[in-house]
Amino acid sequence: MMDLLESERIKKAVDANPEDFERIIEDTKLCVCVTDEHGIYVGMNQNYLDLLGYKREEMIGKSFLMVVLKNTKKICKSFTMISLIVR
Repeated sequence: MMDLLESERIKKAVDANPEDFERIIEDTKLCVCVTDEHGIYVGMNQNYLDLLGYKREEMIGKSFLMVVLKNTKKICKSFTMISLIVR
């Protein structure tokens, strides 16, 4: 589940202090990535890297699709496992 309050707090903090962008995204508990208009990674926080198991240099300059397709399968499997446990 996405923490909308935390997302809004980050957006306001970045809008108020864009020069502190890197510190702001590192200080959040959320996984944050930043892409350009073409979907190419230009930044991310350590939480995002830890979740996906990549190093920063492996992701910068690459398309976000490098993780979407592979991890969509993992996410779908996780939801299936959760739904089976809940039932």
